[in-house]
Amino acid sequence: MLFKPYKHFLLTDRLQVYIYGKPHNWSMHNQKSWKNVAMLADTLNVTKIYSPFPEEFNTRICQQEDFIEYDPGISKTVKIFRTPKGNPAEGALIPQGAAFWTTSADCPMILIYDDKQAVATHSGRDSLVTYDPYQSKIRPNESVIDGMIKLFPESKHSQLKVFFVNRIAPEHFANPINDPKNGERNKKIINAVIKKWGKECIVGNLNEGHISLATLILKQCEFYGILSKNIIDGGLDTFSDSHLWSHRQGNMERNRILVIHHVK
Repeated sequence: MLFKPYKHFLLTDRLQVYIYGKPHNWSMHNQKSWKNVAMLADTLNVTKIYSPFPEEFNTRICQQEDFIEYDPGISKTVKIFRTPKGNPAEGALIPQGAAFWTTSADCPMILIYDDKQAVATHSGRDSLVTYDPYQSKIRPNESVIDGMIKLFPESKHSQLKVFFVNRIAPEHFANPINDPKNGERNKKIINAVIKKWGKECIVGNLNEGHISLATLILKQCEFYGILSKNIIDGGLDTFSDSHLWSHRQGNMERNRILVIHHVK
C-alpha cells in the first residue's frame, strides 16, 4: 500500500519534500517503511535512495562513496543505500535523480541547496551545538550545518537556499538547568548556545532553557553568508501537531522525511 504524505513541499522544479507521520511508525527498524519508501520513489522515477542512520548526533555528512547497498530484496527497481553498521551519520549529499530519507520525532530536517547540489540532514539539538570537549574530539564538525556548508564553494554561500521542517517548537522544548537528572548537561548546552549564537536562541527564562531550534538554524546559516530571505522554516511543530510523532510527548515512533532531487 502506498501511503499519502501528511505534507508535501514543492521547493523547486527539481526538489520536493514529503512528510509522513501518524498513525504509522516510520522507524528505520520497521521493514514495511523501507518497502513503502521504495514504492514512492519508484512512482517519482527515482532509482536510488540514500539513508544515513542517525544513531548518534555526530554531525557527519556523507557522500556517495560512504554508502553501501542495503537489502536488494526490498525493491526490484529502487536501490537503497545505507551507511555501514557501526558507522552512523546524519546527512548526505543527494545526487540528482536520487532521494534522501531520514526519520525523526522532534529533530528537524535541514536541506541546503543551490542550482546544482542539494544536501540534507537530520539535525537534533546536539547536532547543532557542541557543548562538551569530548564531542570536539570525536565529531568532524561543531554543527551539522558546518558539515553541509563544506560541500559548497565559499563563492556560492550567498546564493544558497535553506529549507527546514519538523522541529519541536521552543515552548515545548525545555532544557531546565535545575533538572535532577540532566541539569548539569543542560546548563552546558544553554551556555554553549548563548556564548556562540546569543540569548535570542533561548525563549523566555534562561534557566528553563527553551531552545529555539529554528533560531539556531537561522543564525548558523546567516553566519555563512546565506541571506535570511533564503532561509525558509517549513514549520510543523512535532509536539502540538496531532499528525506527527513527538519524543517529548512520550512517543517512541518516528516520522518520515523524504527529499527527492530530480534530474534537472
